[in-house]
Amino acid sequence: MNPRFPSIFLLIPIGLMASCAASTSVDSAPVKMRPASITVSAEIPEATETTMPWLSVGSVFHSSLTSASVVESPDVELDLSELSLRRGDGKVGKSYTQFKVGVFEGSGDLNQQDSGYWAEVVFGRELMPFLALEGTVGYISSPGPIVDVWMVPFLVQGRVQIPILILEAYGGIGIGGAYVDTGPITGFGWAGDVFLGLEIGLGNLALGLEGRFFKTSEIDNLLTAEGSSVMLTLKLPF
Repeated sequence: MNPRFPSIFLLIPIGLMASCAASTSVDSAPVKMRPASITVSAEIPEATETTMPWLSVGSVFHSSLTSASVVESPDVELDLSELSLRRGDGKVGKSYTQFKVGVFEGSGDLNQQDSGYWAEVVFGRELMPFLALEGTVGYISSPGPIVDVWMVPFLVQGRVQIPILILEAYGGIGIGGAYVDTGPITGFGWAGDVFLGLEIGLGNLALGLEGRFFKTSEIDNLLTAEGSSVMLTLKLPF
């Protein structure tokens, strides 16, 4: 037998084993890479798909709240300014001055006196559209055949008013004091009045007609001054 023949048979198994080993190493290489690919794919969602979108949503939500608050505050200021304008232009809180003059007719202890006059200045403030508070000071002259009587009343009055188109009907009651001088009899006493009137508005002015009754307490235990008047009125904004 040829001595080289066995060596050929020995080479064939060695080549088969080498090819198997090579194929085994090639097949096992992807297996070793799979853990690395799994690790990389697990880290990417953690950084990009969860954390970053949450921050962007939070920032958008915060910015929307900030922009809403900035837009809302001017609206509140405009509402307050409109409210203040309404109060200034409307009747609520408006001050006024009123001038009154009319004929005074005495009654009671003054029923023998001649016709005189009553002049008055009123300072008023409307607390509500239908209610006003007034302070008044006036002068009443009541001449007579024996003595002339004059008085200075000062009153605080409550006035209730009802607007009717361009007209305003009103009425009220007042209380205060008066200084009375008849010559022989002088002194201070309590005083009060009641009144009814009707006004017509002419722009910022108001012209009216008013009826009043006035009475004092007894002066020096001798005289009670009382009488009535029909007065023309002029009201101006204060």
